[in-house]
Amino acid sequence: MAKILYAWELGGSLGHLTRIYPILLALQQRGHEVAAAIRDQNHLETVWPLLKLPVHQAPYKAHPTAAEVHPVKYYVDILNNIGWGDEDGLQALLTGWQSIYRQVQPDFVIHDHCPTGLLISQALQKPHATIGTGFCSPPDESPTRLLRTWVQPNPQFEQVISERIVKNVNQSPLLKGQQPLSRPTEPYSRVAENFLTTFPELDHFEPRTDVQYWGIPNASEGTRPKWPEGDGPRLFAYLHSDARMPSVLQAIDKLKVPTIVYISGKGLESVQSLQRDSIAIVTQPVDLAWAAQQTAVGILNGSHGATAAFLLAGKPILQLPIQLEQYLCARRSAELGAALIVDRYQPDLIVPALRRLLYEASFVAKANQFRDKYRNWLPTTQTQRIVERIERLI
Repeated sequence: MAKILYAWELGGSLGHLTRIYPILLALQQRGHEVAAAIRDQNHLETVWPLLKLPVHQAPYKAHPTAAEVHPVKYYVDILNNIGWGDEDGLQALLTGWQSIYRQVQPDFVIHDHCPTGLLISQALQKPHATIGTGFCSPPDESPTRLLRTWVQPNPQFEQVISERIVKNVNQSPLLKGQQPLSRPTEPYSRVAENFLTTFPELDHFEPRTDVQYWGIPNASEGTRPKWPEGDGPRLFAYLHSDARMPSVLQAIDKLKVPTIVYISGKGLESVQSLQRDSIAIVTQPVDLAWAAQQTAVGILNGSHGATAAFLLAGKPILQLPIQLEQYLCARRSAELGAALIVDRYQPDLIVPALRRLLYEASFVAKANQFRDKYRNWLPTTQTQRIVERIERLI
């Protein structure tokens, strides 16, 4: 049996942990020794209830620096901002990952949005794969495409950043075993397998022709809270706790229909004060597949797993994205004709958008098209196929 390391470096969504849970559990049940190095260790007991394994803190740059690029326009900006654009910063990250590898001694590594760990795996010639949404496993291309298509591109500046990143990586003494890079995204084309856990329609980088799509993992883990009393179509919201939360909920409350709001993030102690007669607030992970079947419209921040779960149920979505990755996913669902995107800083637009999604038949029709296309897709089959492929790669 093999020692398998799950490595998650970037991002703060519970989706990373829920996506990998059934896969790690299946690997463990088949006799493999599993360890994890993860970005955020909160909610582990809730999200991984049956997993017992060593957990290491994944290295990451904790504080912003003057070399960061904002707003992010290209994927190389992300690599620059996490520390690759700074020689010392990259060295610190690589040292941290190397230390974890020495402790775990893995036979195989599963990288989830983990570009720095990917460099170490390739330098040490460890068998490995990537897993995640399209955003977590970008295409290997140069120049990388403009992500914020509504802003002025700056390809010359992107080229400067790319060259700096390539130089820092190629000069690192910890990466002597790695073939030199010619472009920052090249490590993604060197993996043995890229488990793109999405559908082509929801790929943040648009559908690719040279990859295999594996679909989303099981969305049926979690609680099934009681719906508030009341008449009218039900709404379900999965939102991140932030300063805009009160104004968003006030807007939703105007419809006076039974609504469950699952709120994730920090500062959850005060969210119960946002509860209304028609709105039930929950802070424990919810069975999203169940919620999607129960509701008429989903209200999301553009989170990928939730978006897929609602489309698989044939339900339209109001998207209120917070950051770039969420906006790209929200845009994919809107391009399908199954969603509307509203700026969270314009809460007056929320009710009109919800009424359109509830009563204009075209949104449900487009969501049903997605549902019907993937009617025969089963998340349990996905887990089995991924586990069997990993075992062949070890």
